[in-house]
Amino acid sequence: ISQYLHKPVRQSDLYNALVNTVNTVAVQNTPQVAAASQACFPGMKVLLAEDNPVNQEVAVSMLDLLGCSCQLAETGRQVLALLDSSRFDLVLMDCQMPEMDGFEAAAEIRRREAAGQGVHIPVIAVTANAMEGDREQCIAAGMDDYLSKPFSQQQLAEILQRWCQQRPAVEVQTPLPDAGQSDEVVLSATTGSGEPLIDQAALENIRQLQRPGKPDLLEKIVTLFMNDSPGLLNALREAIEQGDAEQVRMHAHRFKSGSANLGALQLAELCKQLEEMGRSKRLVNALTLVNRVEHEFREVSAALQQECPGRVACG
Repeated sequence: ISQYLHKPVRQSDLYNALVNTVNTVAVQNTPQVAAASQACFPGMKVLLAEDNPVNQEVAVSMLDLLGCSCQLAETGRQVLALLDSSRFDLVLMDCQMPEMDGFEAAAEIRRREAAGQGVHIPVIAVTANAMEGDREQCIAAGMDDYLSKPFSQQQLAEILQRWCQQRPAVEVQTPLPDAGQSDEVVLSATTGSGEPLIDQAALENIRQLQRPGKPDLLEKIVTLFMNDSPGLLNALREAIEQGDAEQVRMHAHRFKSGSANLGALQLAELCKQLEEMGRSKRLVNALTLVNRVEHEFREVSAALQQECPGRVACG
């Protein structure tokens, strides 16, 4: 089996699976590709452009396990400032950021390079639940590749290996999930339609990033999500009441991304619908949809509390 997908299948995940399968078939005899999930990249400097605290924690933990040093930027302007002052091997560029988004930042990076202000640096677009036209916009902005959130550590390792081949990867033995566990996943809670509130595979991916002697990573990420989400709900309501479609799109995108990383796929889908309303500037019935998002969030919160019994529940 070359790839596997979780139902319901998203277009972006299907696209990535097809691309990865074709690439694997084309270079199946290359040891570096076969060992991507166990690769380590000591000394590689990665600039991570990401404003969502949940996504930051997940990506930084993955990069740390892969041996990379990571610098964070929360806006496109911060990306450009850091590139002016430091050298990096690769940029992981979130497409949706405040002040200056990833598309604008990537275009400015390429403009500077064309003007002789530095050598070409690989810029990898990172976005959640890719929408129609996103890939073309990434290419037009000068980005080199595309990574769809939520991504696995293996997918991240393959990207690093693909674009930083001048720095040979070191094979390391990383713990793999027990085969029996994946066949006996227990879904502790479901939605009214019978769909699981939380995709346990997503939580297991986070647990696999846990470092010995470090604070509980899943608990930390859940806490970040729980602290961030109530403010996003309030911001969504205010934006809808003011008829600000762009703010609706931005807040819904942020909510969607964090939800997907924690396996709250139904919540992420509702947020995606809100994001599409904002993008199309059609906010009719948006408040009704926010009410559904809030209800789903409360259900997800209870399920996550069961996964992290040690954390204090938010009020």
